[in-house]
Amino acid sequence: MQPENPLFGKHNTDKIATEVLNEAEEQELSKKTSQALEHPDAIEQFKVDVSAQERNFLECLELELLSTNSGNTAETITTGETPPLDAKAEAKLFQPHDKAESAWHPGVEFATSVIGFDLKQTFKNTDDENEKTDHLLLFKLDHADADMTAKDLELGTNCRFGAFIREGNVQPFTIEKIGAELMQFIYLDPEQYGEEHTAVRDEIRMFLQRRQQDS
Repeated sequence: MQPENPLFGKHNTDKIATEVLNEAEEQELSKKTSQALEHPDAIEQFKVDVSAQERNFLECLELELLSTNSGNTAETITTGETPPLDAKAEAKLFQPHDKAESAWHPGVEFATSVIGFDLKQTFKNTDDENEKTDHLLLFKLDHADADMTAKDLELGTNCRFGAFIREGNVQPFTIEKIGAELMQFIYLDPEQYGEEHTAVRDEIRMFLQRRQQDS
């Protein structure tokens, strides 16, 4: 159907074109983010099941952080079963990509950095076993002089936002603490959480821009 065909103009061509451009932009952001996460500034080992589902992985990470930081063996209250902590996960650490001061906290400089994890998914077909790697990106907000480490992460406190990078998509989420032990994990649907969904993606772009400048 050619543009000069009167039937062409009867379609919602704006919507069709926008969807194509958005999909291309999404795939490009996903690709660049995955590539950037392959080149961390440092790596730390965590005893966390990297083959777990997304929510369970964060639950495992929370348990390991509690154990590492305070010796607390109390379980985090979560939904679903938590897989055993019998596998090694590498926390990929990056130097802060953004620093800022806040009028609410005079004299304190805040720094935002990325911590990445590879999430491995293994699945079988009739002939062999295949493995696919997705990526988890977390934003850590701390003071500018803080050490580059994931061991002081407090999910829902100094780490509330992140994204899963998988199959050409960037899926932002937020983590919230409810009380002392309950952790709530929420995917940021663009229709319901438009401002935060966009802000997470913009923060990823800022991270990529800084990595490109430093390379």
